[in-house]
Amino acid sequence: MMIRIITCFLFIGMCVSCKIKETPTFLKLDDLNVIKVDASQIVFSGKAWFKNPNHIGGKITIEGLNVILNEAKLANVVSEEFDVPMLDEFAVPFNVSVPISDLYGREKDKLIEGIFNSLFKKTVKLHFKGIMTYSLLDFTSNYSIDEEKELEIKI
Repeated sequence: MMIRIITCFLFIGMCVSCKIKETPTFLKLDDLNVIKVDASQIVFSGKAWFKNPNHIGGKITIEGLNVILNEAKLANVVSEEFDVPMLDEFAVPFNVSVPISDLYGREKDKLIEGIFNSLFKKTVKLHFKGIMTYSLLDFTSNYSIDEEKELEIKI
């Protein structure tokens, strides 16, 4: 009998003390670095930073996030599904691959002018716009991202 009372007390205590209704907080996009530049593509990486106040994890996916330069969409952000740690600040890594051939086919005047100006300045101002999704069992929450970041090009 005493074991049942203790078990019930511990179970109720765990349920009351755990935060599960708050979603992780999106903090920033950061740590943009060029990984590779060659004749076919430009590849860069970055991190999306979050803080999880919950005692349980979940998953974050980056599927609908676009990279825009001078109002022309360059590429989609690619990332694997990320397991969210409990009670911690964490970073979801992502990669962006921009095919060089696509740069010449899209709004040539704006895009090429922006790229050349940026290369001479050695920085590119990129606009990240789209959605990231947090999921935990049947619960999902979307983060609307609309940030401008500078990427330093080292040639």
